[in-house]
Formats: sequence, C-alpha cells, structure tokens
Amino acid sequence: HWRACDEPWRRTSGCICCTYLGQRRSLIIFAKKVLSKHENGSAVLFVVVALAATSLVLVGLANSITTIIDSQRAQLAADSAALACVIYGQDSAQQATNQNGAELVSVIVTVDQCQVTASYHEVERTAFALTSRGEDLRTLQ
Repeated sequence: HWRACDEPWRRTSGCICCTYLGQRRSLIIFAKKVLSKHENGSAVLFVVVALAATSLVLVGLANSITTIIDSQRAQLAADSAALACVIYGQDSAQQATNQNGAELVSVIVTVDQCQVTASYHEVERTAFALTSRGEDLRTLQ
C-alpha cells in the first residue's frame, strides 16, 4: 500500500504516499511536523543565546563609552583649570574644575607653568599650561 506520489513536485522531494483505505497521506507532511517541533526548540535556543550575546556586547560597549566620556570631561576640566591657573592664579583652578563638574585633585604652580590634575567619576587627567610673558613657548610632547 505504499507508492510514490503522482505529483511531479513531490517526486523530486522523495515523497512516499500511503493509499491505505483510500486515504492519501504524505509522509513528508508528518516529517515536517516532527522536524518543525524540533527546529522551533533549537530556534528559540539560538534566539536566546543571540540575545544574551548581544546584550553582553551592548553592556560592554556602554561601559566603554561611559569611560571615554568621563575621560574627556576630566581632561576638559584639567585643561580649563590649568589655563585659569596661568591667567588668573591658583585659586581660579578650583572654580574652573567645579564649573566643569569635576574635582580638583592637585595643582602645582611654578614661575611660568601650572600643572593641574582633575578627576571626573574616578577618571583622573592632568594638564599643563605655560605663561607667555614675552618668551617663546616650549612645545609639550
């Protein structure tokens, strides 16, 4: 009671039909039902793993971007405080870092230079500023 299907599109797929009691059932449909149950489970697992990996990458990327932004804000505060220190004096360095939302860690003042270290969310950066009292400015490297 088993025979190959008459439809040409089913012949190429290797379908075997059952003609038992005048009913025609395709084994390929039964196989698809069984395989689709198995595939749905593996597809769900794949999606869960892919979502977990994507969320881990996004969390890592967010942390990296936050650190970069904090570093830039600390550098901006240190730069502005160093320039304020050279132009207006050492006391103005504290005000410049506060206006930039950072904390002043240290200020070192010499005759023609200010070195300022500022901190923003535990990221510290240092900046130097030189006076230009008619002298040639040295380049910092």
